[in-house]
Amino acid sequence: MSQENVEVVRRLFDALARGDFEGATSELDPNAEWHNTAVFPGPKVVRGATAIVDFLRDMFAAYSGSEGTIENVADADDTVVVEIHSRARGARSGIPIDARWANTFRLRHAKVVRVDTHGRYAKALQAAGLREQVRASRRTT
Repeated sequence: MSQENVEVVRRLFDALARGDFEGATSELDPNAEWHNTAVFPGPKVVRGATAIVDFLRDMFAAYSGSEGTIENVADADDTVVVEIHSRARGARSGIPIDARWANTFRLRHAKVVRVDTHGRYAKALQAAGLREQVRASRRTT
């Protein structure tokens, strides 16, 4: 079951990377929630699959040449934690952005029901109780 959840998260990530927002929405539970840290851009909580995808679409529009790589993945039961390396430029400013951050995904019935954004992978692992269960996985999208 855990590997299936990893694949759901990868499909969501890949759909967003391609700009396939309809495909991304299909990986989310209709009542999914996205929880941001204080330093992540946007609202603290976004509720609903469509609202989450709209939030991400607006956020991506602020950047040009955006690319992301899933660098690490850890999973157990209904939880998947990913470390993401993002590179882009501000669409207006041209200022380069090079950041690593992590998300904790909670899944139910092969749909993402909650996403929590964390600044560091170790913090995301700890929040999910997965500190000792890290499986590294390299993938560029």
